[in-house]
Amino acid sequence: MFEGMKGMAGLAGLMKDLPKIKAKMQEVKQRLGERSVSAETGGGAVRVTANGLLRVVSVHIDQALLSGLIDSANPDDRAIAEELIPGAVNSAMEKARQMAEEEVAGAAGEMGLPIPPGGLAGLMGSSTAPIDELGKLPGIGRRSAERMAFHLLTATPEDAMQLSQAIADVKQNVRHCRICNNLTDGETCAICSNPNRDASIVLVVEQPKDVISLEQTGMHRGVYHVLMGRLDPLGGVGPEALTIDALVKRVDDAKCNCQGVRIKEVILGLNPNLEGDTTALYLADQLASREVSVTRLARGLPAGSQLDYANSAVLADAIEGRRPINPEH
Repeated sequence: MFEGMKGMAGLAGLMKDLPKIKAKMQEVKQRLGERSVSAETGGGAVRVTANGLLRVVSVHIDQALLSGLIDSANPDDRAIAEELIPGAVNSAMEKARQMAEEEVAGAAGEMGLPIPPGGLAGLMGSSTAPIDELGKLPGIGRRSAERMAFHLLTATPEDAMQLSQAIADVKQNVRHCRICNNLTDGETCAICSNPNRDASIVLVVEQPKDVISLEQTGMHRGVYHVLMGRLDPLGGVGPEALTIDALVKRVDDAKCNCQGVRIKEVILGLNPNLEGDTTALYLADQLASREVSVTRLARGLPAGSQLDYANSAVLADAIEGRRPINPEH
């Protein structure tokens, strides 16, 4: 049965015997989860164990060996110590990857499906569209994309179609709120539609993901305005590419704002970098002639940090933005 598949050029041939292949791959996954490999650095000071599913199982640090290798007062020795764990993790993951490839190749050989060079991508021949598309996602490399494609191959048809439908629903139903440009599946987002939010205070951010981060703090009870980017003259991004005009209209005309409320304060919550500061200065200039208070998020030392870990820019912001411990005095 599998002899006719040896010379297949694409995914169509692979799908003919998918049920048997999936059953075999499930066995492979179970074996890989039970098998593990280890790697050491620093002469055994750090030992990392990973299984065949490319997951770190354990990290062991021998404090006695580590103390004999480094001098805690020496910055160079501390730097070496900080590289021991990543080095052991990388070595263990490489060994685990090789073990997984050997296991998959052995299973394929049992079924008469020799794995060509390139692992799963080689098996799929020219039909590598899933791997190519998954590899376009942020933070996903070629190996990660192959693992995802392997997971989809061994998943049930229902699970695979559920993922496909979820992606389709996002692209078809999710849009930008007509008021603040946040993501929503309706005309206005849940925040703009919430009568309990203070619509007179607008926090300006760069992207919808920033709204999620700020909402998780539970500290902002106002509403938002998403610029959909930031000014970047060198990159060709000018004011016309952002939703700055929509923000100004909300400030000028209460009817354009949530609940028809007049805006009293605009908080600039942009990233503290060159482009973010440039955008903040431009917005402040645009709003300067209007009867609205313009503020920005505080900067400085994060809670729980140490001064020797902060760079000069963070320390400068902390000094500039200092405030009294007892506001009453």
